Amino acid sequence: MKRWLIGLAVAGVTGMTLTSAQTVLGHADADLDNALKTAPQGVMLLEGTDETSSHNVFRTRKIKRVDGAAMNDRALMNDTNLFSSSKWVPNSIMKLTENGNQEQEGAIWSKVDSSNRLNLYKNAHFSMWLHFGDKPIDQIGEGMAFVLQDSRKDGYLQDKQLSGSGESLGVWGIEGENIATKAIQKSWALEFDTHSNHSKTYNALQGFDLDGDKVPELSGPHIASGYPGDDSTYAMHNDQYSRHYYSMNHLQPKPFEGFNDGQWHHVSLDWDAQKKVMTYKYDDVDAQTGKEQDESKIIHDQVKIDTSKLIAPASNGDVFWGMTGSNYGRTANQTATNPDPDRSENGFVVIENPDTLDRVVPEVSLTDETTGKPIAEGETVISGHKVKYQYKFTYKQPVNKNEREQEIQPLTMNVPLPSQIQWSASGSDVSYDWGAQSDPFSDSDLNGQTTLNKAWTQTLSKDHKTATVSIMGTVKDHNADPVVPGTTSRFYGTNYQTTLKQPSFKVQDAVKLKLAALGKTNQTVQHRDDATVQASLTNDGKVFATTTEAAKYPITATLNGKDVTKDVTQTPIAGDSTPGHYQWTIPAELLTQSENHLSLKAAGGQDASASEAVDYVITREPGKVYFSALPDKPAFTATQLTGNSQVVGREPNNWNLGVYDDRDENSQWLVTVSLLKPFHVGDDLSKTLDGNILFAQKGEQPTVLDENARVVMAHKMTAGDDVETNISGTWGATAGPTLNVGAGAAQGDYNGTFQWTLNNAPTGQEAPKSK
Repeated sequence: MKRWLIGLAVAGVTGMTLTSAQTVLGHADADLDNALKTAPQGVMLLEGTDETSSHNVFRTRKIKRVDGAAMNDRALMNDTNLFSSSKWVPNSIMKLTENGNQEQEGAIWSKVDSSNRLNLYKNAHFSMWLHFGDKPIDQIGEGMAFVLQDSRKDGYLQDKQLSGSGESLGVWGIEGENIATKAIQKSWALEFDTHSNHSKTYNALQGFDLDGDKVPELSGPHIASGYPGDDSTYAMHNDQYSRHYYSMNHLQPKPFEGFNDGQWHHVSLDWDAQKKVMTYKYDDVDAQTGKEQDESKIIHDQVKIDTSKLIAPASNGDVFWGMTGSNYGRTANQTATNPDPDRSENGFVVIENPDTLDRVVPEVSLTDETTGKPIAEGETVISGHKVKYQYKFTYKQPVNKNEREQEIQPLTMNVPLPSQIQWSASGSDVSYDWGAQSDPFSDSDLNGQTTLNKAWTQTLSKDHKTATVSIMGTVKDHNADPVVPGTTSRFYGTNYQTTLKQPSFKVQDAVKLKLAALGKTNQTVQHRDDATVQASLTNDGKVFATTTEAAKYPITATLNGKDVTKDVTQTPIAGDSTPGHYQWTIPAELLTQSENHLSLKAAGGQDASASEAVDYVITREPGKVYFSALPDKPAFTATQLTGNSQVVGREPNNWNLGVYDDRDENSQWLVTVSLLKPFHVGDDLSKTLDGNILFAQKGEQPTVLDENARVVMAHKMTAGDDVETNISGTWGATAGPTLNVGAGAAQGDYNGTFQWTLNNAPTGQEAPKSK
């Protein structure tokens, strides 16, 4: 008896079909509950309720026996129990088959009017999670198949194809005349067959795996491939009454076990367009940890595909892809009193990121905004620092003609918000690079919540390439929790989904720098002397453990409002090994005011708050200018008179003349000399010397010195000048005072008075005299 299926269109990116003879058990099924509870993240297969919506890129078909029909009644109906939601993503689990529903089959396909196709001329990757239930082998359903096809069998478009239940798995032919024509045409299938069918009974529809007598891999559950619509796939046999039954030729069968453990099993498929080889890996990812399995646990193989059986040579290379599955199919010779065993399973599929959908390059970053540096796993961040969690999504434009463009529909976000961070609405949003209005997050979206659950408002495409999710916050004190846990954020839509991890990091309370003066904060220094101050740097009063630790925190110096950090010298205090005890030497030339204000401050850093300033007052005594030396009992050389005019020089000692000036640059002084009393004998001023006192500066001709002041030396202070000037040291033999004795001079001891005057001397200072 021929069996014809009726399809139901459901909104989505794939198409699916199922048949069932019983009602759905729903949440009375512990295996179902566990499957939904533990389902991994996948794309949303249906958005809304309309499968034909342009947002959806899958289409489904599922059929079952009409409820209440007799066991031999072939009446079938559409089954609308298609999707369930995982704890992460709504409508992300396709229920191909369910426990308790015999004669049920289903399929999920890439949708006709979407770009969700495999181009056989281009490499591609597929990944998905399969769930086969937890029943014993003798009670489990038939299994599932991954299928590539370009069939329009029975008037259905490619996204509504489905063959039959039982051993057909929704894709292979149905036993009877022209068996290959009843399969999905122009197709290749990789089956995950959970029940070995090796019955030789006519019309039992249970003989596809009869080769198990010769091929051990087919004696139990197996993975194998073939071409469902190809005549060579099937072999016809005759029973003793010359009635026909059929077996199937399996390509590269491999046994697989442990699928009925009630867990999800990962499958990866990679298509090599040049070699025309499909490589599959079953159980390559651990469902509990998400990590790759040890190779010994993986079932894998490489299968050559004859693409001419799927597409014509002139084809653009596009085929539809999807999953089919079925439960046990009843036969016409069954009766209500002698039914076949309940062989059914919760055959579910979650689709991850096939290349036919994946047009996004995601990037994730976590930044310490206070320092401007990225935060790596296990690094330390200082409390009070601002941090930014960022997720960037960039549309990946097709690179060749065999790739279709497709808009990435707005994603829904599920982003954990660690409680150790005070979140801020300022700077937190979804921004778009094409000038679209951003989607800001409010304070109520962030604080007091464990996760941020929001959806974008914009799609991504070749013209609208980038969306960036930014979430700003401030790290709380170390006491709140010393570790901010890593996060796994989830983003999903109808044609893209991903999980993005952020690192965990440690929290360290900021160092509270405290700077305190050691000794007096007020001091007076001589005009030309350097000043020295001392201070201690601690962590809120606690001495640093080492000098190296203390040295991490630079101390700035400001003098009279000007930064002089580079101009003063900071050194450890001699004889004091306490970490953080320092001494600063302030050069005299920086002390330009009579009252100088010095301020020291620990500037802080990435892990420290700045200290309060410590202030010092340095009073600089005014500069002084005075005679540092005056001639003390100066004398001219004793000379024998000759009756002729003669010049008499000075005695070599006691003519020292010098000026001390410690004032600032550009200060000036002038020394003059005059003859206050002419030279005379004893106290008798009437007995004056016949002659003159002469005076000459170096390099000048001597002139007569009288009561009028004569310049001895003029000086202007310049940078680097000594504070003391030895004037008499510049005279030599010909400069300075000399005595010109006249021819009529009488013998005797003469004395006179010179007046040495220092101009611009301190107020009230008298000009000393020398005799």
